[in-house]
Amino acid sequence: MDPAAILVLVITGLVVWALNSAGAKASPVIKPDSFSQAGVVVNYAARTIAINGKTYPVNAVRGLSSAREYNRSVAYITMTDLEIPVHKINFNYHMEAAQAFIARLGAAIDRAGGPHFH
Repeated sequence: MDPAAILVLVITGLVVWALNSAGAKASPVIKPDSFSQAGVVVNYAARTIAINGKTYPVNAVRGLSSAREYNRSVAYITMTDLEIPVHKINFNYHMEAAQAFIARLGAAIDRAGGPHFH
């Protein structure tokens, strides 16, 4: 087989693996003092939410929503942050994952003393 064809197959395989494994990192971790999933961590005692390394007070969250885009579901976290007012969390190939994430995240924010979302 041609080396270029092998390279294309390997790269294609890696891309497919990366897209499919994105859902694996999105498994929720529920602890007595925190909730985390997909790069988002809510610390109940500190009353904070960290999104991909940036930490905010839970009261900075203004909205939670989810949508479907192409072949994935997406969660949106709206913040009072003027630099990054909306954080987008992708759940590749898991069409209901964003809805479940938003439900868990809303409950975690409420438990941390933040706003209540319906």
